[in-house]
Amino acid sequence: DDGQKLVRSDMPLYTPCSCRLNSGTRVWAQLMRAIIVTPNGPIQCVLRPQVVPNPTSPTFFPSYSQPLMLTEDAIWILRFPFIYHGDEEPYYRPKDEEDINQCLVLRGLFSWSDKLS
Repeated sequence: DDGQKLVRSDMPLYTPCSCRLNSGTRVWAQLMRAIIVTPNGPIQCVLRPQVVPNPTSPTFFPSYSQPLMLTEDAIWILRFPFIYHGDEEPYYRPKDEEDINQCLVLRGLFSWSDKLS
């Protein structure tokens, strides 16, 4: 059940870090990697990354038109960029904490189905 909830929910791109600067200022951690371990079995694992890095940004996704079909019995590492850049401007982490809740890796990053024979 917890695995189902994880793959069917949006994930925060930024989260408060447990560390603090000497000034007491909040420090933010950014999601930098997703690690996917595919089983050796009769299922097809699919990767469809979509990221909203800033409330004013477009949704970012890799420059391919189809989802990535992952090979079985392997470890895959998806690296997220530190800065997202659109057609004309970069999109940084918002300064306003309320806006940070809108910065997400959208649900549907991972999915799976029965492998066709």
